[in-house]
Amino acid sequence: MKELTPESYARLDALGDKLRGGVGHALNKRKQEAQVTGLGSLFWIHWTKKKLSDHRSTRPTDAERPLRTFLGLINEGMLLTQRGLGCCSLATTDADVDRFVEAFARVVEKDVPPTKSE
Repeated sequence: MKELTPESYARLDALGDKLRGGVGHALNKRKQEAQVTGLGSLFWIHWTKKKLSDHRSTRPTDAERPLRTFLGLINEGMLLTQRGLGCCSLATTDADVDRFVEAFARVVEKDVPPTKSE
């Protein structure tokens, strides 16, 4: 608790802002049906473009997309929850955020949803 100074909270806020901004940019650049939300050090990737108003609105448009993203990030050496939740910590550096955003962008770029066989 001694490490949680006003300066450390400001640093966590800045890291979270940088990460959300980078993820948002990657999603927009690739025209993904997704958005990122969060506050402070927390972030959540929502695989929908719907307005987020309650827990139902956060359901992904493609139900398998969060799992594919989770697995893709694992393959990149990054850990995120299967629901798309994550956070920065005091041990997180700007370089760590950059690596996460770059890995996320690669995962999004490679993701091709499976085709439905009829």
